Amino acid sequence: MHNRETLSPAETAQTLGVGTKTILRGVANGDIPAVRLGRRLLIPRAYIDRLVAAAMAKMEVAND
Repeated sequence: MHNRETLSPAETAQTLGVGTKTILRGVANGDIPAVRLGRRLLIPRAYIDRLVAAAMAKMEVAND
């Protein structure tokens, strides 16, 4: 995957290990920020990186 600033819903789903529909529901209900450019839906990579980092930190605390 390239080091772009944004991800498509499919790329986001693959990164998080969930389905694309789950990502689209998250965008629709406001849980996942996204920008629409024409027909494209773009999700900020920085948000996904922070989400993963927070989940990893919780896992580390739980394992201590």
